[in-house]
Amino acid sequence: MLHGTFKQVTLHIFTDVSAIGYASCAFLRCVEEDKVKVSLVSAKARVAPVQRPTIPRLELLGATIGARISSTILETLNSTLRHKFEVRFKPRIYEMDWI
Repeated sequence: MLHGTFKQVTLHIFTDVSAIGYASCAFLRCVEEDKVKVSLVSAKARVAPVQRPTIPRLELLGATIGARISSTILETLNSTLRHKFEVRFKPRIYEMDWI
């Protein structure tokens, strides 16, 4: 996945929810001298529980999946490569209070 020398490598995590489910995905953005490469690294989606939780509760579940994906990717990449990674995970403000 990561071959060559990059000026910057950034992991971007996105989450989204609806009344019927929640999901998270991770993109790796690599900046070289003259180009930028963006790749989907991981994604996970789940169906909302039958009890119909509130949207804020689903937002928290989506943020949890995003944090787990981020942790797994960083462990894998840092163990195989000697590169400093920057993580960009931007949950909504009220999610940060819960986390």
